[in-house]
Amino acid sequence: MNAITTHAAPLDRLQVAAGPSTDPHAERTAFEHLWSLLRRRGGWLVLAGLVGAGAGMAAGLATTPRYTAKALILLEPDTPVVVDLAAVSSGLDRDVSTIETQLRVLTSRQHIDAVIERLDLAEDAELNPPPQPPGLTDALKGAARRLVALARDAMRTPDETVAALPPAAPAAPSATGEERAAGAFAQRLTVTQEGRSLLLGVAFTSTDPVKAATVANTAAALYLEDRVAQKRAAVQSAASWLDQRLIELRTEVAEAEAAVERHRAAFGLAAQAGVDVTDQRLGDLGREANMAQADLAAREARLARVDELRQQGNLADSLPEVVASPLIVQLRAQETELARGEAELSATFGERHPRMRLARAERERVSQKIAAEVQRIVIGLEDEVAIARARLQSIQQSLADARADSGDEQQADVGMRELERRAAASRDLYESLLKRQREMREQASLITADARLLSAAEVPRSASSPGAPLFAAAGLVVAVLLGSFGIAIVDRLDHGLRSDGEVRRALGLPAVGLVPRLPRRPGSGWPHDQLIARPRSRYGESIRRVLSVLALAAERRPAKVVLVTSALAGEGKTSMALSLGVLSARSGLRTLLVDLDLRRPSVSSRLRRREEPGVVEAIEDGVPATGLVHRHQPSGLMVLGAGRDAEDPLGIIQGSRLPDLLRELAPDYDRIILDTPPLLAVGDGQLAARLADVVLLALRWGSTPENAARTALELLHEVGASVLGVVLTQVHVRKHARYGYADAGTYYSYHRKYYVS
Repeated sequence: MNAITTHAAPLDRLQVAAGPSTDPHAERTAFEHLWSLLRRRGGWLVLAGLVGAGAGMAAGLATTPRYTAKALILLEPDTPVVVDLAAVSSGLDRDVSTIETQLRVLTSRQHIDAVIERLDLAEDAELNPPPQPPGLTDALKGAARRLVALARDAMRTPDETVAALPPAAPAAPSATGEERAAGAFAQRLTVTQEGRSLLLGVAFTSTDPVKAATVANTAAALYLEDRVAQKRAAVQSAASWLDQRLIELRTEVAEAEAAVERHRAAFGLAAQAGVDVTDQRLGDLGREANMAQADLAAREARLARVDELRQQGNLADSLPEVVASPLIVQLRAQETELARGEAELSATFGERHPRMRLARAERERVSQKIAAEVQRIVIGLEDEVAIARARLQSIQQSLADARADSGDEQQADVGMRELERRAAASRDLYESLLKRQREMREQASLITADARLLSAAEVPRSASSPGAPLFAAAGLVVAVLLGSFGIAIVDRLDHGLRSDGEVRRALGLPAVGLVPRLPRRPGSGWPHDQLIARPRSRYGESIRRVLSVLALAAERRPAKVVLVTSALAGEGKTSMALSLGVLSARSGLRTLLVDLDLRRPSVSSRLRRREEPGVVEAIEDGVPATGLVHRHQPSGLMVLGAGRDAEDPLGIIQGSRLPDLLRELAPDYDRIILDTPPLLAVGDGQLAARLADVVLLALRWGSTPENAARTALELLHEVGASVLGVVLTQVHVRKHARYGYADAGTYYSYHRKYYVS
C-alpha cells in the first residue's frame, strides 16, 4: 500500500476496462439525435399538442361565426370618348401606382365614415359595443402599475418623492363612438386587387351575413358615386372659371379695338384691306435701282473690254458691236473687193501704174470709213455708260426721297400694327374660351365613372371564419411547434453528463460504472440494504462492474485505498461508498470503510448505529484505531466512523496523523474505502485524495453540470490524485435508454433475465 505518497494518473492508466476513448453520441446522425430527443421528451410534446388542440377547439367553439361578402369593381381606363374630358378631369391609368391609390381610397377614413353614415352604423352593437366593466386583465394591469409606482416612491427620500411627483396630467380623452366604429369597420373591411387584373375586390366581414353583403355593396357604390362627383366638381369648377374669364376677355377685346381706332384717327391712317402703297412704291424703286445698277455694271464691263482691245490693236475684229454692224460689214465687203481688183491690177499693170495708184487710194478711203465707224461705235458705248450712270443716280435719289417722305408714316404704322396684334390676340383667346365653354356645358351630362360595379356582393351562405376543427388543428400545430422549440432549448441547456461518451468528451475520463436509481419504497431501506437483500439485482451488477474495474486496475498499479468523492452534495457518493464496501466484503475481501466526512458524517446513521468514537478520537485523543472499528453484521463490512464533531476538520485531514492511522489499519484489510465531503463544498476531499491509491468521482446522472464536474477534476489533478474514472449514479434507466447511448446503461432493460429483482 502507498497511502501517503502522491502520484499522478497517466492518461493510459485512466482507461482501464473502458476501452478506447470514443464518443458514440458524437457519431450519431442528425436523425438519430432527433429520434433520441423525441424518445426522451416526446411525452411533453404530446401533452403540449393535446393542450393546444383542446385550447384551439374551445376557442373555436366559443368564437362567433363570421361571414364575408365581396363586391367586384372593374376599373375602366379606356372608356369610350364622346367629348374629350382629359383636359378637365383625367381618367385612370393602368400602372400599379394608380391601382394602389384606388385601394387606399377605398380604405381611407373619409370613405369609411361615408359608408358608416350612409348605413347609420355609428351605434351598431358589433362595431361599437357598449363598454364592459373592467375584467381580471384590467385589474391585474392596474395593480401592476400601482406596485411600480409604490416601488419608485419607496426608493426616494420623502423630499425627493414630493419633488419628483409630476403635475397631474389631464386624462386622455376616450375614443368617441364614431372613432370606435370606424376602427372596427376598418378591421373588417378588406380591399384587394384580384390577381394582376383591373378588378378590385371589396369584402366586408360581419357576424350577420346580410349586413356583410349590404356594407360591401354600399362601399362599392359610394366609391363609384365619389368618382362621378369628383369629375363633375372638376368640370363645374372649370366652367365657373371660364365664365369669369370670358367676362374679363370681352372687356379686354373691346378696349383693344377702341385703342386701334383712336390710333388710326390720331395719325390719319386709312384702313387698307390690300398692300400698303408706300411699301409698294418703295419696293418698285428698289427693284428699279437694282436693275439700273446691274445695267450700268454690264455697260461698264463692255467699255472696259473696248479699252483692252484698243490697247491690243484688235478692236475692229473682236468688238461684238463692230462685227455686228451692217455698215462695217458692207465696208469690209467693199474693201475686200477693192483689194482683189488691186491685186489684179498689180499683176497686169505693175505697182506704178496710175490705175494701180487710183485703186490703192480707193481702198484706203474705205479703210478710213471703217475706222471712223468703229470710233463712232466706241463713242456710243461711252455715251450709254454715262446715260446708265445718270439713270441709276436718278432712281437712287427718288428712292431716298420716298424713304424720307414715308418715315413718319412708318413710325405711326408700327404702333398701329402693335395695337392690332394685341387686339387680335385677345379676340382669338376670347373665341377659343367661348368655344370651350360651349363644349363643357355639354360635358356635364356625359360624365361617367372610370369604373363600374362588375359583381354585387351576395349574402354568404357559409361562414368565412375558421371552425372549431381548424382552430384545434391550428392550436395543435402551434403547440407542437412551441413544444418542439421548448424541448430543444431545454435539451440544449441541459449540461448534465449521462453517458460514457459524454464523460470522456467533457473530462477525458472513462465512466467506469452506471449505477441505476433505486426507488424508495416503504421499508426498502438504503441502497446498500437493497443490495444485501437482492445482490443479483440490476443495482448489484452495476456495483460489481465498478469493483471489476478496481480489480483490473489493481493488476497494474496499487489500488488498495479507494477514495469516493463527488463534485456537489447529493450526488450519491456515500451510497456508492457503502455499496462498494458491502459488496466487496460479501465477496470475501477484508474491507474497511472510513468516514472522512467530518462535517456531515452519515455512514453510521445509514448503518443504523449511533455515532461512536472514530476518526476524530483516533487523531485528537490518540485512541488506537483498531479498537474503534466495528463490524456491520449483515455484510461483514468493517466501519470506522467519523466520531465526534471536530473543531478543525481540515486540520485533521491535512495533518500527519491521518496517514499514520491508515498505515496502522492497512495490514489488516485488502481494501480501504474513504468517504469524503464534496470537492466543491470544502477542501477536505481534495486533501484526502492525496492519501488514496485511486479516486472514484461520483456524478449524478443528468444532474451534475459539466462545468462543476470539470472543476472538481481540476482540484483532484492539482494534488496529483490518481483518478480512476467516473461513476454515474442514480441513472434513470428508462430515460437513459431513450437517449440511445451505446453503453451498458442503455441495455439494462434488455437484460432483465440476468438480474434477480
